[in-house]
Amino acid sequence: RYNTSTESFDGGYRGDEYRTFCVSAYKALSVLATDAPSEMFDSYRLFAAYHTLRLISYNDATHSCGLPIHQEMAVGLASAFDASTLIEIVDFGAGMAQESRCIAEILRVKHGRTARLHLFDIPTPRKSLLDFTCRKFDGFQCIVHDVLNSTKIPPLAHAVFATEVLEHMYPPQTMGFQEELARALVPRGLFRGNVGDHGKEFMHVNPNTAKSWIGWLKQHAFRKLRGGLYQRSGTLVV
Repeated sequence: RYNTSTESFDGGYRGDEYRTFCVSAYKALSVLATDAPSEMFDSYRLFAAYHTLRLISYNDATHSCGLPIHQEMAVGLASAFDASTLIEIVDFGAGMAQESRCIAEILRVKHGRTARLHLFDIPTPRKSLLDFTCRKFDGFQCIVHDVLNSTKIPPLAHAVFATEVLEHMYPPQTMGFQEELARALVPRGLFRGNVGDHGKEFMHVNPNTAKSWIGWLKQHAFRKLRGGLYQRSGTLVV
């Protein structure tokens, strides 16, 4: 069934044809929910199946586990924190959490380190799929958090991911997340986030992401290691 579905679109779920299909669905179903602040969560639930298929398609050669940035993050975390430390990884707006789960697996297999994942997202059917995937296939603990109940990041986080969410936050949500990041991420901890600007499209309610983030990261002593990767004050040992 999966193959039949993905093969019905040129390029599969990652291709332009599927993207066009989704845009048509957004327009057709906008009578039910839009990306206005009062309807945003309703839209995420309404389009959860569309988004889940897209996210599953991220497991391809260009998004595979073990890219240089993943190796660098794992080495950095393993060497920056004592061997007895349980490495706490937060993925905010987790989707299928491909990158954060990748880092946890590299830490386990290549560095003999134990990580625990905290995965934050809106409660859609994807949440159950993610919870099942973690329990069935992953060699580390995953805790799935419902952002409608709480957006508080666990204290003493060693890495925080926000790779598919910043452009979807309205200003009050952005400020709330920044407060949590500043409170919870430990010195020498890593922040992985797509802080560049995004194209204006449905659910990109903050396309000018850089304006909200670049100055804030400098103000709060985050050092840029490479595109999309920052370290809180302290020296990363690699």
